[in-house]
Amino acid sequence: MLEGEAALASERKLTTMGRGGGTPFYTAPEVVRGGSPRDPRVDVYAAGVLLFEVLTGERPFQERNVVELCAQILHTPAPPLRVMLPGISEALDAIVQRAMAKDPEARFQTALEMQNALIPFGGPTPNDDPEPTDTFTLDLRELTRRERDQTARGPALGEGQVSSEVVGAILDELKASVPTM
Repeated sequence: MLEGEAALASERKLTTMGRGGGTPFYTAPEVVRGGSPRDPRVDVYAAGVLLFEVLTGERPFQERNVVELCAQILHTPAPPLRVMLPGISEALDAIVQRAMAKDPEARFQTALEMQNALIPFGGPTPNDDPEPTDTFTLDLRELTRRERDQTARGPALGEGQVSSEVVGAILDELKASVPTM
């Protein structure tokens, strides 16, 4: 088995078949404790883990079984980015740490709040939408509009989607941190 296949097989072992939820590596502490996954801060946590992974190439918590992984998610602070990437901005490190805070009240309260924090690192401003050139972009815009409308109405079943701009900011930061050949 190739190294990548072994990692994928290991990850599959951590995903419980037939149960709701996502990949445990991105699960917020309050969901591990049995709380509702229908809180936007759950997605902010997952975006923080994803941003950590994109920047470092590793997940913040990497246990081999779900019990140990959940214990780390609940009790172990994520390692600072500066430990793995000494040249990284303290401000960007603080954004990632805040997104992965154990207490949901200490996290960004919305994806838009996290997006705004990422603007100095190349994230788009909320009203900085270029004209779309493909249907995928149009679909993302529609999802973003729905998220903003839902946020204006308050929490509801199914709310908590991470905005496309946050994903764009993560990808832009990755592009900026990878040396070109």
